[in-house]
Amino acid sequence: MAAKRYEKAVQEYTLVMESGTLPLAQFPEAYCNRGRAFYETGDLDRALTDFMRAIELRPEYAEAYHNRGMVHRKMGQDAEAVADFRKAKELGYVPPK
Repeated sequence: MAAKRYEKAVQEYTLVMESGTLPLAQFPEAYCNRGRAFYETGDLDRALTDFMRAIELRPEYAEAYHNRGMVHRKMGQDAEAVADFRKAKELGYVPPK
């Protein structure tokens, strides 16, 4: 991700997630990170799916709400975006500088 090789990041996260070597409790971060990679490649539907899965696994995952809000905003779903940004803020999310 840091090198902005998003297609490779998607492959790597998928490989780790499907390997079964990590306990399920760690998967929310993997879904959120892979969702971010999907977002960066323009695959908004898959990004949305991954952010939703991260939230399902950890309902208090503020960053996942923020990221899902970014997808909704890009899709023109303003009400959903606002709701997600509010929830992220309520959970204490502070965007990186």
